[in-house]
Amino acid sequence: MPWSESIPEFSAAGTVLAAVLLLYAAVGEPVLGRFAYRRVASTRERDPRALIRFYGLTLGIQWAWAAVAAAAVLLSPGVSWGDLGLRAPSAWGPLVAAGMGFALALAVIWVLSRASRGGRPGPSLAPSAEPGGDVIAGLAPQTRSERRAAAALAVTAGICEELLYRGLLTALGVAFGLPVGAAAVLSCALFALAHLYQGWWGLVGPGVLGALLMVLYLGTGSLIVPILLHIAVEARSLLFTGRGRRHAGRAGRRGHRSGRRSRGAPAGSAPADEAPAGEDGPEDPGDGEVHAPTPAHGVPYGAPGAAGAPVPPVPPVPPVPPGAPGPPPPGPGHAPAPGPPPESAAPWPPHPSEEGGWPPRY
Repeated sequence: MPWSESIPEFSAAGTVLAAVLLLYAAVGEPVLGRFAYRRVASTRERDPRALIRFYGLTLGIQWAWAAVAAAAVLLSPGVSWGDLGLRAPSAWGPLVAAGMGFALALAVIWVLSRASRGGRPGPSLAPSAEPGGDVIAGLAPQTRSERRAAAALAVTAGICEELLYRGLLTALGVAFGLPVGAAAVLSCALFALAHLYQGWWGLVGPGVLGALLMVLYLGTGSLIVPILLHIAVEARSLLFTGRGRRHAGRAGRRGHRSGRRSRGAPAGSAPADEAPAGEDGPEDPGDGEVHAPTPAHGVPYGAPGAAGAPVPPVPPVPPVPPGAPGPPPPGPGHAPAPGPPPESAAPWPPHPSEEGGWPPRY
């Protein structure tokens, strides 16, 4: 066989452990994955820790099955780590064919993405235009802690999934008497079934990826290269999809700047319908009356103004002692005597008609 010098022989305990992993891969992983994804998709908008918990659950489960696989090997004297692909590659020719296959697969994905893409990028959690983009957008990290957990998940998936689906299940199928090709097909089918929560693309995309990784594994006799490629694919899907908070923020800023330019405003200036921060123009209600100046919004009298100079306080009005005679009320038909207008009624700003530059206002 191209991937092993001998047929692996599992002990009774190792066979039980491997059979448990086989049953979990066929039933447990599809059901648990579908349940966990629906839960995080329905609670992520209102629970900021939902995605972190999903990542943590996936990390724990995958390292748990890696530990069970290691126990199955350790309890089976007739099975070596090389039977699971943990050794250096024995042939390098298939790497060229694998590279061409990956390039073809990426080209197909790109064509499908371009054909289905229409319009501008949406919000950070909106479905992507590429196949399976709604799942990718739902699992894409948005914060720094989520990105760290996603990077750990990419490394974990590359190691643990290759160890289970390409390594242990293929060796178990051959140990049960299946041909290598049949064991490989069964392993690829189980790998695709584990991604059923992604819909039809979960069967097609991961199924094709699993087949390419299996060809690479059987051709080179090593899981090292498939593990590295698997990590790269997972990192691309989780961290470099353009759906994260950092990418969405850049897209939003670009859209804001382009909107300002389309209205004729220079780049870097405030929009036309917004006043610059910290600059409030004089209020002009348009009723033809002259209004006194008012202090800046939010700045009390006596506090430093916008330029750092203190605003002069308003002098307090002395109280009128009890019993003191007040000014006589004006009689009927008599207007108060004209006098100089108080300082508070001084026109500010001066009426345009008084400056001579504008026509009078009616």
